[in-house]
Amino acid sequence: MRTFITIVLPLALVACDSAKDPSDSGSVPSASEPNTDDDDDDCDDSPGELICVDGVATACDADGDVDSTEDCAETGQECFEATGCGTCGVTLSVAHMNEDAESGFVGIRPEVNDDNQGWERLYTRPITISATDPGLDLGGVSWSLEGDGFQLLSDEGFEGEAEGSDLPVTLLVHANRLGNATFTARHNVCPETEQSAQFHSGRQPPFTGNLLDEAPWAERVRVFNQDQDIYTVIHPERHADRTGRPYDVYITARRAPWEWAADPTLEDLTDSGPTRSRVAGDAVSSNRVKVSDSPLSVGPNKVGAYDVVLDFNGNATLDPGDLMVGPGEGQPGIAVMGDLSQAGPYGVDSFQHWGGTWLAQKVYYPDSIEEMDAAPLVVISHGNGHNYLWYDYLGEHLASHGYVVMAHTNRTGPGIETASTSTLDNTDYFLSRLGDVESGILDGQVDSSRIIWIGHSRGGEGVHWHWIWPYALF
Repeated sequence: MRTFITIVLPLALVACDSAKDPSDSGSVPSASEPNTDDDDDDCDDSPGELICVDGVATACDADGDVDSTEDCAETGQECFEATGCGTCGVTLSVAHMNEDAESGFVGIRPEVNDDNQGWERLYTRPITISATDPGLDLGGVSWSLEGDGFQLLSDEGFEGEAEGSDLPVTLLVHANRLGNATFTARHNVCPETEQSAQFHSGRQPPFTGNLLDEAPWAERVRVFNQDQDIYTVIHPERHADRTGRPYDVYITARRAPWEWAADPTLEDLTDSGPTRSRVAGDAVSSNRVKVSDSPLSVGPNKVGAYDVVLDFNGNATLDPGDLMVGPGEGQPGIAVMGDLSQAGPYGVDSFQHWGGTWLAQKVYYPDSIEEMDAAPLVVISHGNGHNYLWYDYLGEHLASHGYVVMAHTNRTGPGIETASTSTLDNTDYFLSRLGDVESGILDGQVDSSRIIWIGHSRGGEGVHWHWIWPYALF
């Protein structure tokens, strides 16, 4: 009988012993060690960066491993390299314009140039370009304004484009003629999302007036007696895009245009301070606001000069987009007149001179004329059978209020035409002799751009005729 002996080798021990020899190329890795060949991911080539992988924002750590992910599609956004999830595009906002308004009103003004831009910018309508997603800082934006008579200004010096990092950007829409315009802005990363806003321009009557009991409900005026109530008036159709918007009315001291450009701070001069109101959308009668609760000062000249501002920002500052009458103009917003039947603050001197047939004149002027700015000239043309020396009462009174007054002989006998030419001839002669008469005291003291002709009877007809004569010849 044969005996078989089966020998079982401890293979596991052999394998274990073999693993102990690191030089053995046939070794088998243990389950506790990572297999780097199987750990490839999207961050391997982008350590420390934020990348996009199939619309998923993927944040990579410094070792090139995935730190976190965000599926942009779940929030309706797109993925942008180095930025992450966001929404590309721009939004537009027109100052003091309601979202449901179709177009923004811009008042017609003189064309902007280097000399007047400092104050014409105040008569603009600001429009602000913002990023749809403020956190998305990439690319750039461009814009355009299409419309005859419209200009686009920028306080920051932008000209048609800006970097995305510059947003928001505010531009100023100005108009110098009647018309319509379209403002368009687009993001260069997603130009298909461009946005637009509409503007229209028109004449803006004064915002001040007297009340009427029937339509049109207000008489637009800029001159008030001192004892009159002063009202502001807004037309709800012209300013329909501002319906419901609050504003403060300021009656301020008159300033020259360049003074407003340098200092737009508002200080109300009424006893009760600025008047708060709101644009009503129904009728003019609902947009009449009393803004004077007591008489305004007129000073020794019996005339008070004021500007009027409707402050829509509520910041006591005249900003682009506010409404106003006076700033940037050659005359006050409103004039308040005292009792002009009383003598003015100036003493009066007078003299007579003669320049030949039908050129005899008597002149009245303030006795401190050499200390004053150039004064307006009033020319008095007497009636048929009257005399130029009969107007002391009027010449002295007007001169006491700061005017230079000249009454002249008038050739009224032949008719209206000769009365007319007499007035013109005497005016030309007087202005040509300012350096000679009365030792030249009036030389440089008469403003020839401000001449008022007045006349009595035939003299009045002559004044009227010489005004319409050039038009009657053609």
